[in-house]
Amino acid sequence: MAALPIPHCTIQGVTISGNGNGASSSAAFRRADLSTCTIKGIQIHNCTISDCQVDSCELFNCSVENSTINKSSLHMTSQIRNCSLNDCTVTKSLLAFHKFPGEIRAMIFQYCLAWLSQKETRVRKTPELLVALRCDSKLYSEAVKLFYRQNIFRVNKVNFQDCNSMSKHALESILNLKITSASNFTSSSWYSTKLSFTRLNLDPIVAGID
Repeated sequence: MAALPIPHCTIQGVTISGNGNGASSSAAFRRADLSTCTIKGIQIHNCTISDCQVDSCELFNCSVENSTINKSSLHMTSQIRNCSLNDCTVTKSLLAFHKFPGEIRAMIFQYCLAWLSQKETRVRKTPELLVALRCDSKLYSEAVKLFYRQNIFRVNKVNFQDCNSMSKHALESILNLKITSASNFTSSSWYSTKLSFTRLNLDPIVAGID
């Protein structure tokens, strides 16, 4: 199995296998040129595919030519030329969210992207809707901005390093931040960006916690 590439690369003549069937797979290609490859059980986003054998995959916003595609789903595919499709589903229309006015989309995103509880927890997962929208740059941009603005983000001893690696754009989108363990806060990139938060909740630092 070939290792999954970084975005904006060219892959030729290899066999690439994921760990599932399309939507159930955690493996994904994004913005790559794939040529003369055998590809099985992965998600493929914004790629150019030529002279390939594709089995049990999900394709989003791809251009495909001179390839054989079996038991796969193709969503908003920009071009399908000289291909053999067997037992495939092709969806050419835009995602239904595009049909709603922006105000209605914002209401849907606000409901779906809110964490179920704002109580203190050690682990929070990215909402599934936000992950699903990564294949649509317009909807993802709208959703991720609202996600960062409406939720309370907590920095503590457990997640500090992960939080500190967030992009400047993400940091500048956060409006509500709560710090429960802040010994390294002033030396971090969080502090150096000099962000303006609408509410900055600081818990008393417990003695003995770094």
